[in-house]
Amino acid sequence: MEIVRLAQLSDLHQLYSLIDSEARVMTTMPKSKENLKDRIEWSVKSSLARAHSKAPGSYLMVLESKKKLVGISAIYTKVASKKPSVFFKIKPKEIHSKTLNFSKSLQALQLHHCKTPYTELGTLFLSPKARSKGVGKLLSLSRLCFMGLDSKRFDSKTFVEIRGWKNKEGESDFWNHFSKIFFDIDFDGADSLSYIDNHFISEAVPNLPFFKDLIPNKARKVIGKPHENALPAQRILEKQGFYANDLVDVFDAGPCLEAVTKNIAIVKKQSRYKAKIVTSNTNLSYGYLTNCSISDFRCIFSGFSNKNGFLEISKEAGLALQIKSGDAISMVF
Repeated sequence: MEIVRLAQLSDLHQLYSLIDSEARVMTTMPKSKENLKDRIEWSVKSSLARAHSKAPGSYLMVLESKKKLVGISAIYTKVASKKPSVFFKIKPKEIHSKTLNFSKSLQALQLHHCKTPYTELGTLFLSPKARSKGVGKLLSLSRLCFMGLDSKRFDSKTFVEIRGWKNKEGESDFWNHFSKIFFDIDFDGADSLSYIDNHFISEAVPNLPFFKDLIPNKARKVIGKPHENALPAQRILEKQGFYANDLVDVFDAGPCLEAVTKNIAIVKKQSRYKAKIVTSNTNLSYGYLTNCSISDFRCIFSGFSNKNGFLEISKEAGLALQIKSGDAISMVF
Protein backbone atom coordinates (compact mmCIF):
# COMPACT_ATOMS: atom_id res chain seq x y z
CA MET A 1 0.00 0.00 0.00
CA GLU A 2 1.27 3.47 -0.91
CA ILE A 3 1.42 6.00 1.94
CA VAL A 4 2.02 9.73 1.80
CA ARG A 5 3.45 11.16 5.02
CA LEU A 6 5.54 14.04 6.27
CA ALA A 7 9.29 13.61 5.81
CA GLN A 8 11.42 12.85 8.85
CA LEU A 9 15.15 13.19 9.42
CA SER A 10 15.41 9.39 9.30
CA ASP A 11 14.42 9.68 5.60
CA LEU A 12 17.42 11.85 4.76
CA HIS A 13 19.69 9.26 3.15
CA GLN A 14 17.02 7.43 1.16
CA LEU A 15 15.29 10.63 0.05
CA TYR A 16 18.53 12.20 -1.09
CA SER A 17 19.33 9.07 -3.09
CA LEU A 18 15.96 9.37 -4.84
CA ILE A 19 16.49 13.04 -5.67
CA ASP A 20 20.14 12.66 -6.63
CA SER A 21 19.56 9.76 -8.99
CA GLU A 22 16.21 10.60 -10.57
CA ALA A 23 15.16 14.22 -10.02
CA ARG A 24 18.28 16.16 -10.95
CA VAL A 25 16.47 17.88 -13.82
CA MET A 26 13.98 19.50 -11.45
CA THR A 27 15.45 22.78 -10.35
CA THR A 28 13.13 23.07 -7.34
CA MET A 29 14.71 20.07 -5.63
CA PRO A 30 17.30 20.47 -2.85
CA LYS A 31 20.77 20.42 -4.39
CA SER A 32 22.75 18.95 -1.49
CA LYS A 33 22.18 16.61 1.41
CA GLU A 34 22.64 19.53 3.79
CA ASN A 35 20.02 21.55 1.92
CA LEU A 36 17.63 18.60 2.08
CA LYS A 37 18.28 18.23 5.80
CA ASP A 38 17.38 21.91 6.28
CA ARG A 39 14.16 21.42 4.30
CA ILE A 40 13.13 18.41 6.41
CA GLU A 41 13.88 20.27 9.65
CA TRP A 42 11.85 23.25 8.40
CA SER A 43 8.94 20.92 7.64
CA VAL A 44 9.09 19.27 11.07
CA LYS A 45 9.22 22.69 12.74
CA SER A 46 6.23 23.90 10.69
CA SER A 47 4.15 20.85 11.60
CA LEU A 48 4.75 21.51 15.31
CA ALA A 49 4.00 25.25 15.11
CA ARG A 50 0.63 26.72 16.02
CA ALA A 51 -1.89 27.18 13.24
CA HIS A 52 -1.73 30.99 13.23
CA SER A 53 2.07 31.25 13.14
CA LYS A 54 3.20 34.29 11.15
CA ALA A 55 6.40 32.58 10.01
CA PRO A 56 6.45 31.08 6.48
CA GLY A 57 5.92 27.34 6.69
CA SER A 58 6.96 24.35 4.64
CA TYR A 59 5.51 20.86 4.68
CA LEU A 60 7.67 18.29 2.89
CA MET A 61 5.93 15.01 2.08
CA VAL A 62 7.18 11.67 0.83
CA LEU A 63 5.41 8.79 -0.85
CA GLU A 64 6.36 5.44 0.61
CA SER A 65 5.75 2.15 -1.18
CA LYS A 66 6.86 -1.14 0.40
CA LYS A 67 9.04 0.84 2.83
CA LYS A 68 10.83 2.55 -0.07
CA LEU A 69 10.56 6.27 -0.84
CA VAL A 70 9.46 6.82 -4.42
CA GLY A 71 8.00 10.34 -4.44
CA ILE A 72 8.18 13.81 -2.93
CA SER A 73 5.89 16.84 -2.77
CA ALA A 74 5.54 20.00 -0.69
CA ILE A 75 3.37 22.87 0.48
CA TYR A 76 4.77 26.35 1.20
CA THR A 77 2.84 28.99 3.13
CA LYS A 78 3.07 32.77 3.22
CA VAL A 79 4.97 32.93 -0.06
CA ALA A 80 5.59 36.61 -0.94
CA SER A 81 5.22 37.69 2.69
CA LYS A 82 8.71 39.25 2.73
CA LYS A 83 9.20 40.18 -0.92
CA PRO A 84 6.65 40.16 -3.77
CA SER A 85 6.68 37.20 -6.13
CA VAL A 86 7.26 38.20 -9.74
CA PHE A 87 5.51 36.80 -12.82
CA PHE A 88 4.62 37.89 -16.31
CA LYS A 89 0.92 38.71 -16.56
CA ILE A 90 -0.89 38.24 -19.85
CA LYS A 91 -3.05 41.30 -20.25
CA PRO A 92 -4.79 43.21 -23.05
CA LYS A 93 -3.39 46.53 -24.23
CA GLU A 94 -5.54 48.93 -26.19
CA ILE A 95 -4.04 50.75 -29.19
CA HIS A 96 -5.75 53.87 -30.54
CA SER A 97 -5.07 56.15 -33.50
CA LYS A 98 -7.14 59.27 -34.12
CA THR A 99 -5.28 59.93 -37.37
CA LEU A 100 -6.00 56.51 -38.84
CA ASN A 101 -9.30 56.21 -37.00
CA PHE A 102 -8.87 52.75 -35.49
CA SER A 103 -8.67 50.97 -32.18
CA LYS A 104 -7.42 47.47 -31.51
CA SER A 105 -6.61 45.26 -28.55
CA LEU A 106 -3.27 43.44 -28.38
CA GLN A 107 -2.05 40.93 -25.81
CA ALA A 108 1.08 41.80 -23.86
CA LEU A 109 3.30 40.36 -21.17
CA GLN A 110 4.11 42.68 -18.30
CA LEU A 111 5.82 42.16 -14.96
CA HIS A 112 3.34 41.50 -12.18
CA HIS A 113 4.19 41.64 -8.48
CA CYS A 114 2.13 39.44 -6.14
CA LYS A 115 2.27 41.25 -2.81
CA THR A 116 -0.45 39.34 -0.93
CA PRO A 117 0.92 36.18 0.73
CA TYR A 118 -0.31 32.91 -0.73
CA THR A 119 0.17 29.18 -0.23
CA GLU A 120 2.00 27.29 -2.97
CA LEU A 121 1.98 23.63 -3.95
CA GLY A 122 5.33 22.52 -5.35
CA THR A 123 8.29 20.12 -5.47
CA LEU A 124 6.20 17.32 -6.99
CA PHE A 125 8.17 14.32 -8.24
CA LEU A 126 7.32 10.63 -8.60
CA SER A 127 9.90 8.06 -9.66
CA PRO A 128 9.12 6.75 -13.16
CA LYS A 129 9.48 3.22 -11.76
CA ALA A 130 6.60 3.87 -9.35
CA ARG A 131 4.19 5.42 -11.82
CA SER A 132 0.99 3.42 -12.03
CA LYS A 133 -2.71 4.15 -11.97
CA GLY A 134 -3.64 6.52 -9.16
CA VAL A 135 -0.22 6.83 -7.50
CA GLY A 136 0.63 10.26 -8.89
CA LYS A 137 -2.86 11.44 -8.04
CA LEU A 138 -2.41 10.29 -4.43
CA LEU A 139 0.90 12.17 -4.18
CA SER A 140 -0.67 15.35 -5.56
CA LEU A 141 -4.04 15.30 -3.76
CA SER A 142 -2.67 14.21 -0.37
CA ARG A 143 -1.42 17.80 0.00
CA LEU A 144 -4.99 19.04 -0.27
CA CYS A 145 -6.13 16.43 2.26
CA PHE A 146 -3.48 17.80 4.62
CA MET A 147 -4.69 21.36 4.07
CA GLY A 148 -8.24 20.29 4.84
CA LEU A 149 -7.25 19.04 8.29
CA ASP A 150 -6.39 22.55 9.49
CA SER A 151 -7.13 25.25 6.91
CA LYS A 152 -6.07 27.99 9.35
CA ARG A 153 -2.45 27.09 8.62
CA PHE A 154 -2.83 28.20 5.02
CA ASP A 155 -3.41 31.42 3.13
CA SER A 156 -6.69 32.46 1.54
CA LYS A 157 -5.35 31.67 -1.94
CA THR A 158 -3.31 28.73 -3.15
CA PHE A 159 -1.07 28.87 -6.23
CA VAL A 160 0.54 26.16 -8.32
CA GLU A 161 3.25 26.94 -10.86
CA ILE A 162 3.09 24.38 -13.66
CA ARG A 163 6.36 23.51 -15.37
CA GLY A 164 6.62 25.15 -18.79
CA TRP A 165 6.95 23.40 -22.12
CA LYS A 166 10.38 22.22 -23.31
CA ASN A 167 11.56 21.06 -26.72
CA LYS A 168 13.05 17.67 -27.68
CA GLU A 169 16.43 18.79 -26.41
CA GLY A 170 14.95 19.50 -23.00
CA GLU A 171 15.34 23.26 -23.37
CA SER A 172 12.82 26.07 -22.93
CA ASP A 173 12.09 27.88 -26.18
CA PHE A 174 10.68 30.79 -24.22
CA TRP A 175 13.98 31.16 -22.36
CA ASN A 176 16.18 30.62 -25.41
CA HIS A 177 14.30 33.06 -27.65
CA PHE A 178 13.19 35.71 -25.17
CA SER A 179 13.84 35.69 -21.43
CA LYS A 180 17.55 34.95 -21.41
CA ILE A 181 18.37 38.35 -22.95
CA PHE A 182 17.62 39.91 -19.55
CA PHE A 183 19.94 37.70 -17.49
CA ASP A 184 23.67 37.03 -17.42
CA ILE A 185 23.10 33.48 -16.19
CA ASP A 186 21.89 30.15 -17.64
CA PHE A 187 18.35 28.80 -17.29
CA ASP A 188 19.09 26.36 -14.45
CA GLY A 189 20.93 29.03 -12.48
CA ALA A 190 18.13 31.57 -12.88
CA ASP A 191 15.41 29.02 -12.08
CA SER A 192 17.23 27.79 -8.98
CA LEU A 193 17.73 31.32 -7.67
CA SER A 194 14.06 32.12 -8.19
CA TYR A 195 12.75 29.26 -6.07
CA ILE A 196 10.56 30.68 -3.26
CA ASP A 197 12.12 34.19 -3.65
CA ASN A 198 12.24 35.50 -7.23
CA HIS A 199 12.16 39.22 -6.48
CA PHE A 200 15.53 39.71 -8.24
CA ILE A 201 13.68 39.34 -11.56
CA SER A 202 12.25 42.84 -11.21
CA GLU A 203 15.81 44.20 -11.06
CA ALA A 204 16.65 42.71 -14.47
CA VAL A 205 13.45 42.80 -16.52
CA PRO A 206 12.01 46.22 -17.51
CA ASN A 207 8.50 46.93 -16.28
CA LEU A 208 7.23 47.47 -19.80
CA PRO A 209 4.54 45.72 -21.85
CA PHE A 210 6.08 43.20 -24.25
CA PHE A 211 3.57 42.74 -27.04
CA LYS A 212 3.13 39.06 -27.84
CA ASP A 213 3.09 39.74 -31.58
CA LEU A 214 6.63 41.14 -31.30
CA ILE A 215 8.00 38.18 -29.33
CA PRO A 216 9.81 35.59 -31.51
CA ASN A 217 7.42 32.93 -32.77
CA LYS A 218 9.06 29.98 -30.99
CA ALA A 219 8.80 31.78 -27.66
CA ARG A 220 5.30 33.12 -28.30
CA LYS A 221 3.89 29.66 -29.12
CA VAL A 222 4.73 28.22 -25.69
CA ILE A 223 3.42 31.04 -23.48
CA GLY A 224 1.14 29.38 -20.92
CA LYS A 225 1.84 25.90 -22.35
CA PRO A 226 2.62 23.21 -19.75
CA HIS A 227 5.37 20.61 -20.04
CA GLU A 228 3.82 17.39 -21.36
CA ASN A 229 4.81 15.59 -18.14
CA ALA A 230 3.06 18.26 -16.06
CA LEU A 231 -0.23 18.18 -17.95
CA PRO A 232 -1.77 15.29 -15.95
CA ALA A 233 -1.04 17.11 -12.68
CA GLN A 234 -2.60 20.29 -14.08
CA ARG A 235 -5.78 18.42 -15.04
CA ILE A 236 -6.03 16.83 -11.58
CA LEU A 237 -5.83 20.26 -9.95
CA GLU A 238 -8.31 21.85 -12.36
CA LYS A 239 -10.87 19.24 -11.26
CA GLN A 240 -10.28 20.47 -7.69
CA GLY A 241 -11.19 24.05 -8.63
CA PHE A 242 -7.83 25.49 -9.72
CA TYR A 243 -7.87 27.76 -12.76
CA ALA A 244 -5.31 29.62 -14.88
CA ASN A 245 -4.93 33.18 -13.58
CA ASP A 246 -3.11 34.71 -16.60
CA LEU A 247 0.22 34.65 -14.77
CA VAL A 248 3.15 32.79 -16.34
CA ASP A 249 6.67 32.04 -15.20
CA VAL A 250 9.26 34.60 -16.34
CA PHE A 251 11.76 31.91 -17.38
CA ASP A 252 9.78 29.15 -19.11
CA ALA A 253 6.30 30.78 -19.42
CA GLY A 254 4.65 27.85 -17.65
CA PRO A 255 1.10 28.64 -16.49
CA CYS A 256 0.20 29.52 -12.92
CA LEU A 257 -3.01 28.12 -11.44
CA GLU A 258 -4.81 29.44 -8.38
CA ALA A 259 -7.77 28.62 -6.19
CA VAL A 260 -9.52 30.09 -3.19
CA THR A 261 -8.21 27.72 -0.53
CA LYS A 262 -11.51 27.19 1.26
CA ASN A 263 -13.21 26.38 -2.06
CA ILE A 264 -10.79 23.61 -3.13
CA ALA A 265 -12.99 20.53 -3.53
CA ILE A 266 -11.06 18.22 -1.19
CA VAL A 267 -10.65 20.94 1.44
CA LYS A 268 -14.43 21.53 1.40
CA LYS A 269 -15.57 17.91 1.25
CA GLN A 270 -13.44 16.22 3.90
CA SER A 271 -15.47 14.57 6.64
CA ARG A 272 -14.31 13.26 10.01
CA TYR A 273 -15.40 10.02 11.62
CA LYS A 274 -14.30 7.53 14.22
CA ALA A 275 -12.38 4.61 12.76
CA LYS A 276 -13.31 0.98 13.26
CA ILE A 277 -10.79 -1.69 12.31
CA VAL A 278 -12.52 -4.77 10.87
CA THR A 279 -11.26 -8.12 9.59
CA SER A 280 -13.63 -8.21 6.64
CA ASN A 281 -15.54 -5.53 4.80
CA THR A 282 -18.25 -5.62 2.14
CA ASN A 283 -19.87 -3.06 -0.16
CA LEU A 284 -16.71 -0.99 -0.14
CA SER A 285 -16.42 2.59 -1.30
CA TYR A 286 -12.98 3.99 -2.13
CA GLY A 287 -11.45 7.34 -1.25
CA TYR A 288 -8.60 9.26 0.33
CA LEU A 289 -8.24 8.47 4.02
CA THR A 290 -6.01 10.32 6.48
CA ASN A 291 -5.35 10.23 10.17
CA CYS A 292 -6.11 13.55 11.82
CA SER A 293 -2.59 14.36 12.98
CA ILE A 294 -0.67 17.34 11.60
CA SER A 295 2.78 16.38 12.89
CA ASP A 296 2.38 12.69 11.97
CA PHE A 297 0.15 13.09 8.91
CA ARG A 298 -0.52 10.01 6.80
CA CYS A 299 -2.72 9.61 3.73
CA ILE A 300 -3.75 6.56 1.68
CA PHE A 301 -6.24 5.64 -1.03
CA SER A 302 -8.23 2.71 0.29
CA GLY A 303 -11.57 0.99 0.63
CA PHE A 304 -13.95 1.74 3.50
CA SER A 305 -17.53 1.33 4.67
CA ASN A 306 -19.53 4.02 6.43
CA LYS A 307 -21.66 2.25 9.01
CA ASN A 308 -23.49 3.72 11.99
CA GLY A 309 -21.25 6.78 12.16
CA PHE A 310 -18.05 4.73 12.04
CA LEU A 311 -15.67 4.43 9.11
CA GLU A 312 -14.82 0.75 8.85
CA ILE A 313 -11.37 0.09 7.41
CA SER A 314 -9.05 -2.90 7.10
CA LYS A 315 -6.24 -3.76 9.46
CA GLU A 316 -3.77 -2.92 6.68
CA ALA A 317 -5.28 0.56 6.30
CA GLY A 318 -5.21 1.09 10.06
CA LEU A 319 -1.52 0.17 10.21
CA ALA A 320 -0.74 2.46 7.27
CA LEU A 321 -2.48 5.38 8.98
CA GLN A 322 -1.14 4.37 12.42
CA ILE A 323 -4.59 4.50 13.98
CA LYS A 324 -6.74 2.09 15.99
CA SER A 325 -10.48 1.66 16.49
CA GLY A 326 -11.98 4.78 18.03
CA ASP A 327 -9.36 7.16 16.65
CA ALA A 328 -10.34 10.07 14.43
CA ILE A 329 -10.12 9.53 10.66
CA SER A 330 -10.76 11.91 7.77
CA MET A 331 -12.23 10.81 4.46
CA VAL A 332 -12.98 12.27 1.04
CA PHE A 333 -14.00 10.49 -2.15
